[in-house]
Amino acid sequence: MTIRKTNKPRGKPFPKGTSGNPGGRPPGSRNRSLLLRDLITDDDSTTILEHVVASAKQGNLAAARFILDRVAPATSSPALSLDLPPIDTVDAGARAIDYLIQAVSRGEITLPEAKDMIELIKDRIKLIESVNFELRIQKVEQEIRDECLPLKFSTSVSPN
Repeated sequence: MTIRKTNKPRGKPFPKGTSGNPGGRPPGSRNRSLLLRDLITDDDSTTILEHVVASAKQGNLAAARFILDRVAPATSSPALSLDLPPIDTVDAGARAIDYLIQAVSRGEITLPEAKDMIELIKDRIKLIESVNFELRIQKVEQEIRDECLPLKFSTSVSPN
């Protein structure tokens, strides 16, 4: 067996900050998929779709998978069915997290499912805290205005 030696550099051949294509992609150039899409007319796409459907009906699994992936795509995760109370306070959020921890220990939901739900609850708690903080700031600002505005200046001149 003969090993050929090449003069090609290994790894990253260009110095840091230097591109192999300094001019970049020409403006207005289109990739192959867009060029191909331009070649296919509406009649062609209808004919192609009919052919794929017919192939799927005849047992072509690739065609069937192609159709099913577009008509009924697989979900990344199933929806959880949990009876959580409304999370309208920080305390309610903490109780909901406790409920999820207990549901994991009982085997009702998986740990990754609980972690995803806890992240949602934490986001909800942050939102509640932000709204509460904003309301407190508005209340303090109103109290300051109420204290400062009653200062009335008399326009009458007092005799000396």
